[in-house]
Amino acid sequence: MTRRAAWAAALSVALCLPAAARPPAKAPVRSPAAVKAGRAPAYYDPSRLEREPVLSARSALLMDYDSGEVLWARNPDVRRYPASTTKILTALLFAENVAPDEVVACNDAAIGKVGESSLHIKPGERFPAEDLLKGFLLRSANDGGVVMAQRVGGSVAGFSRMMNARAEELGARNSHFVN
Repeated sequence: MTRRAAWAAALSVALCLPAAARPPAKAPVRSPAAVKAGRAPAYYDPSRLEREPVLSARSALLMDYDSGEVLWARNPDVRRYPASTTKILTALLFAENVAPDEVVACNDAAIGKVGESSLHIKPGERFPAEDLLKGFLLRSANDGGVVMAQRVGGSVAGFSRMMNARAEELGARNSHFVN
């Protein structure tokens, strides 16, 4: 099994929970006023698809997967902080460079100072790569990203250079990652 196939199998099992294990779905909030009040990220009227959707996002793009045709866009070329897009690229590079069953160690004495969302990783802690990736993606865990970056790039700065090169390969020509 290729590394890509192994990761795909591991993540499909991890992220496709059976219905009984999922939390109950909340009824969606469906009104433009809810979007404007910050209670919903978007609204559209399925009976009036000719109307633009109401989105809380300042930039957005809807693209046909097969053709690459842009179907709708709002401020597609305005530079924005990449937020969770950074985590997607981090996960991609990690999966491309580390086998799912490899054990990855945290060698960063300052890992506890990484802010925001966290797996609460301790210096010296070791993880199967598959578990680290799942935790990173499911918790949006910045400390997990640091451990992954250090494993793949040798350092966060080294990993950032790898991210910039990979983003360029993927066609993200206006992206630049620093940390």
